[in-house]
Parts: sequence; C-alpha cells; structure tokens
Amino acid sequence: MPRVTKILGIRNFGVFRDFDWGGGLPEFKRYNVIYGWNWSGKTLLSRIFAGLQNGKPPSADKVVLELSTGEKIGLGDFAHPADGLLVRVFNRDFLQDVVYQAKGPIEPIYVFGEKAKESQQELERVRISIEEKARQKKNREDQKRQLDKKIEKLCSDGAQRVRDTLSLPGRQYEREEFRREIEAVLTGDSHSLDILDNKEKSRLKALVNAERRKKLPLVDFSFDSVFRLFQQAAEVCGRSVTAKVIEELRDEPKVNAWVEQGLRLHKELNSETCLFCGQNLPAERLNELDAHYSQAYNELIKCVDELLKQLTDTKGKIEALHLPDANLLYPDLLDQYGDRFASFTDTKDEFLKILQKLEEILGEKRSNPFRDLASQVPSISSISFNSGTIASANAVIQQHNNKVDNHDAEVDQAKERLKLDIVSEKVQEYRQLKGDLDKAEEDIRQLQDEHGRLNRGCKDLERDLLEHRRPAEELNRDLASYLGHAEITFEVEETGYRLVRNGEPAESLSEGEKTSIAFLYFLKSLTDKDFDFANGIVVIDDPISSLDSTSLYHAFGFMKTRVKDASQVFILTHNFLFFRQVKDWFRYLPRSDVEYYMLEVRKSNSGRSSRLVKLDPLLKDYESEYHYLFSLVYEAANASGSGELSQYYYLPNVIRRLLEAFLEFKVPGRESIHKRLETVDFDPSKKDRIRRFCDTHSHTRVIDELEQDPVILGEAPRVAKDVLDLMQSVDKDHFCGMKGLVDQNA
Repeated sequence: MPRVTKILGIRNFGVFRDFDWGGGLPEFKRYNVIYGWNWSGKTLLSRIFAGLQNGKPPSADKVVLELSTGEKIGLGDFAHPADGLLVRVFNRDFLQDVVYQAKGPIEPIYVFGEKAKESQQELERVRISIEEKARQKKNREDQKRQLDKKIEKLCSDGAQRVRDTLSLPGRQYEREEFRREIEAVLTGDSHSLDILDNKEKSRLKALVNAERRKKLPLVDFSFDSVFRLFQQAAEVCGRSVTAKVIEELRDEPKVNAWVEQGLRLHKELNSETCLFCGQNLPAERLNELDAHYSQAYNELIKCVDELLKQLTDTKGKIEALHLPDANLLYPDLLDQYGDRFASFTDTKDEFLKILQKLEEILGEKRSNPFRDLASQVPSISSISFNSGTIASANAVIQQHNNKVDNHDAEVDQAKERLKLDIVSEKVQEYRQLKGDLDKAEEDIRQLQDEHGRLNRGCKDLERDLLEHRRPAEELNRDLASYLGHAEITFEVEETGYRLVRNGEPAESLSEGEKTSIAFLYFLKSLTDKDFDFANGIVVIDDPISSLDSTSLYHAFGFMKTRVKDASQVFILTHNFLFFRQVKDWFRYLPRSDVEYYMLEVRKSNSGRSSRLVKLDPLLKDYESEYHYLFSLVYEAANASGSGELSQYYYLPNVIRRLLEAFLEFKVPGRESIHKRLETVDFDPSKKDRIRRFCDTHSHTRVIDELEQDPVILGEAPRVAKDVLDLMQSVDKDHFCGMKGLVDQNA
C-alpha cells in the first residue's frame, strides 16, 4: 500500500507561505516524528493529511504530496486520492468533532460514534425535539421576514440616492438594480471601490451636469526658424568688414590677385615705398585698396537687414500666439490648465524681451559693422519659451478636445463611478444583513430537514444505536490504562455517559481529559472495519495536551502499543518530554524505518514563514532542549547584525528558558529567577538588563508566537550576549563545553 514520502510544496497555507522539499531533506520513512514549538505549523501539516482522509483539500494555493509509488497528489486530487491510500488523523479538529458537553446539571460527555443505553430516552427526546424544531423554524421565519424588509429598504434608499445624484427620471433605476449591483460586488463579478472624497464627488457631479464643450485649436508654432535666426545672428554679429570696391580690380581677377599679394607683402614688411618701382605709396591709395578688399560690407548690411526683417516677423508671430480662454475648457482641467497657461504667458513675455534685446544688438551691428557683437547674442538654450512650453499647454487642450470627442462616454463613466460609490457605501451594511439573511435561510432549511429527519429517523436511530454503542467498562479500562489512574470513569445514565471523578459526578472536564477521551476514541477507531490498519497511515498531533508527566508516560505507552503496527506513522508534538519518549522508542526500531524532523519558523516584514527541516542534532542527540536553546541564544548573540530584527521574534522566551535552566542547576532551590540572579557574581549592570528584559518581554514557559515590537527585538541579541557572558563567568567549563557542541554542529 502507498505511503507518503514527501510534501513537495506548500504555498500560502497559514504559516507555510512558500515551502518546497529541499534536496537535503530525507524522505518520510515508516515512523516519523516532527518536533515544533506552538504556532509553527504542526496542526496545519496534520490538516493536510486530514484532507486526504476526508477528501477535502486544505485552503491553500498549493499542496503537493509524493507517494512511495511515485504518484503526486495535488489539491485537485484530494477528493479522489490514490487507490489504497488510507489515512487517519488525530488533531485538535478531531477533538472538537468528538467531544462535546450536552446541557444539563451533570453535563455528560458525548463521544461521536459512541452511544450509550439511552435509546428509549433518545426516542422521547426526538419526539419533543419535533415540536421544538417547529417553534424554532417559525421564529427564524419571522426573523427572515424582518431581514428581507431591511434589505429592501436599504436597496430602495440606495436606488433613490442614485436617481437623485444622476438626475435620473421616474423609475429608471429601481431597487432590484441596486441589489444586483451590490450582489455583483459580493460575488466578485464587480469590484468594490474606495469611497470617494467630497472633492472627487463634486468633480464627477460637475462632469455629469456639464454641457458638451467645443473643441479648441492647438497652438501651432515651429521653433526651427527661431533656432536658425539666433544662429545666423550670432554669426553675423561676429563678422568684421571694410567698405569700398575698386572697379578696375574687380573686373581684372589676375591683376586683383597680384595687387592683393603685393599689398599683403608691403604690410608685412611695413614698407611705405613701392617695392616694385621704388616710389612712395600714397595713403589715399592704401585706403582705397583696404576698402576694396572689404566688399563684404554691403553683404553684411544686407544680412543684418534681412535678420531684422526675420526678427520682426518672428516677434509678430510670437505676439500672435495665444492660448484659449480657460473658461472654454472643462472644469476638471482648470487647475492643470491654469499652471500651463501661467507658464506659457510668463515665458512668452520673457522671450519677447529677449527678441527685443536681439533687435537692439542687430541695430547696433548695422550702425557699427566693424564691431564684434557675437558674445552679446543670447544663447537659444537659455530661453524658457520653447516647443516644450507649447506642447505642455497643447497637451491639456488636447485632453479637452478628447473629452469633447468622448463627452458621452466620460459622462457615462462618471455616472457609473458615482453609482458604484453609493453602492460601495452600502456594501458592508448589505453584507451584514445578507449574511444574517443567509444564516436565517440556512437555519430554516436545516430546521426543516431536521424536523423531517426526526420524524423519519426513530427506527434508524434504534438500529444505529445498537451498532455503535460501546460498553462503559471497556472505555473505563482504556482510560485508566491511558492516564495511569482510575480517577475518571464513565457511567451510563439516560441519554449518555455520565463522567465520575473519584466517585463524584464530574461537572466539567479539563482540556487534558477531553484530549484523552478523544484520543481513546481515535485509537479505537483504528480498528474500524472501514480502515485497514496494517496498510494505513496514522497521523497524531499532540495527543498529550495538559497531561502531567506521570500520565504522559502512560499515555505514550498506550499510544505506542496501538499504532506501532501501522504501515506509516507521523507523530507531531511541541512537548519535549513526549518528544523524548518518541525518540527513545525510535532508537529501538530499524534505522531505515525512522526519520526525525522539526519545524523551523522565521519572521520577516511579510510575516512568519515555516518550513520542515531535519531535526537539529542538539535536539536529537540530547535528552533535553537545553542544548538547542543554548545554540539559538549563541547564534543570536554572535550574529553579524545585518539581518532583519524580525528573525529574533522568538528570542525573549528562549533567553528566559535557557537562563532558568542554567540557574536552576547552578543555584538549587525554589527561589525565583530574580533571587537566583542576585546570588550570581556578575556585572551588576548586565544582570539588571537581563532581569528587566525577562520581566518585561517574557511571560510564559512555552515558546510561542509573540508580537514583539522593534525595540524589544533590537535589544534581544545584546541580552543574549549578556546571558552567555554570565554563563561563562559562572561556569566557564560548562560554557566552553556547550560552545564546543554548537561549533561542532554548525
């Protein structure tokens, strides 16, 4: 028959956020023990196996098991697991299903599947219950009618608000439409939205009531000619020219080139006489020649005039650029448009001033063409008014134009959003009323079904009672064997078992007694005809809750005898004494048949996350938790400090447990931890910090889930180091020995 060899993966199932079976984790064997502190996920694991038993997958995003046959079982396979896969699970859910207290002065305990000698009395109770169920059904029907009226009023009021808000005429939007809207949210067909603030409501209402606006023209201007204008202005303002042309030289290129070369040579030699004929060079002639070779003068003047003309044209175009009046836009765009409008106007005015400045510079250049004014021409890159300014304003205008095109669609969207806002406001109230109504309807159906079942079930009850009844003597014998004493016994009385403690009726049961009775029933159920024990899987989660140490030993022996022959056994526990008993049992079993695991929990900003790992050697090889607690404190005290504080959430109680164990050994007696600390010769300030930490942040002897704040968690590693320093100071040999064990198992 198949066994479970691995849990390949678990996603988002309680504390198992993202677990995958690691490569170094050994497969499950025939006998398996899983040790974990409270809230580490033991019961969740047992519920996965319970899902295989009852055919109901756990409420997780992913669970995948692997069987010894190689077959894999996912969430969709739980309803029809592999052939021959038989599972029985004991956990807290089983306890709640098995043991309950009936009303009455004695409050007898009923164990499902076990019925006592109350058959005749039960039949009478059924007849009385028929009348009681009819009365209860009538009451619930009255309550249902009241809930129906409240829901109808809520939907009517909501529909009226929608009509008023959207100005809908007549009966255009009625109660049932409003109800369908809410139902769509509750069923997930529609999303519940955040409640709108008043500003957004006003905006949407204004949009609904707004008339369709006209489209507005976009601002159309290209800055390419402006860029060229500034580039040309800088180039022209940097030119230097002369003024007069000699006609004969202009008409004779060869002579012109010869004279030009000669003029340059005379200037280089600083000669006032002609080097060709030896005569003096007239100053007037030299000036004529200079003027001739500055023929670009006119061209420069022409360029300046052309630039001034272009500049005048550009100024006119810029001055003509205007944005549409803000009042022409849709109201919801005004804030955005106002910012763009102001930026457009300010930068445009600034740009016009720059153009005016450029005009002045060009005018000066025209008056004095020989002066280099290029450095005074503004850089185009420093001008804020550019294509981006226009594009930014156009973007809002385009939004307006789009809204004009989509006016009807946007109005419809606004209406829908306002309607959903009203619906969202009423969802919570409707959900509560609908939940109450559904509960009333379900109760009515159940009462109706039960009423009919009671009428039909008298004869069936008699047969079932005889089949499932178990003698009280057998239960008493098993309970005494399980607990190691006979203080609690069963007595058959009327409709069930009466529990007697030390010869007196027991008015209530402790949690340990409830667990014991439920576990006895579970062990007995392993022999049922519908469970092949020798080929089945037995899963047991903490069967010794609240038992004292003596009863625990008896309970373990009783359990071991009843489950040892199963095909596969899983035992989960947080109780180290019970865990030690299981370890001792496993030591006498073939090594290939046993495996040891533990549940390791880490905490991050996203929450706690648990995973199944191999049992720490310090827990496996030693007879107490002391070694393992020491390793946790040692690890925290020597951490680099770069990790998240949340990983230390377990430290406060671990530190206290370790310190108590150490001081109980070093300072014998019944004194409190405070008095024991006082007797230890150690740094007073550190002792005081340890004492305050233990008093403030640790209140239990059980390592459990604690919601610690960052201040507490930040202090824990330092206190851990203080505790280790104290242990080393008090008993250095002991400390070094423990440190060696930790380093050896690192």
